[in-house]
Amino acid sequence: MSLTAAFTLMGNAGTSCVALNPAGFGDTFAPIAKFQWLYILFVFVTVAIGIMGVRAVVLLVKGKKNAYRYALITPRQAPRLVPSTSQSHVLYAAAP
Repeated sequence: MSLTAAFTLMGNAGTSCVALNPAGFGDTFAPIAKFQWLYILFVFVTVAIGIMGVRAVVLLVKGKKNAYRYALITPRQAPRLVPSTSQSHVLYAAAP
């Protein structure tokens, strides 16, 4: 999990360069210039996820109470999903 958090943060280095200056990398990234706002949003979201991952690893290593909650990135219990076969393919819906 620590490697995942580290690679998430390191992956932001290249993404942030392209997000802040997509036309500066030649014709390769020029078409995404119109979606620059979306790439910047991706950078902020993945930085937050990477920091939360580092925090979860630190809490797990220290053996803090309820550290597993931070490892799951959600502070409360997620709804249990059960298969629903109302159509030809299997769908998942929240359990009642």
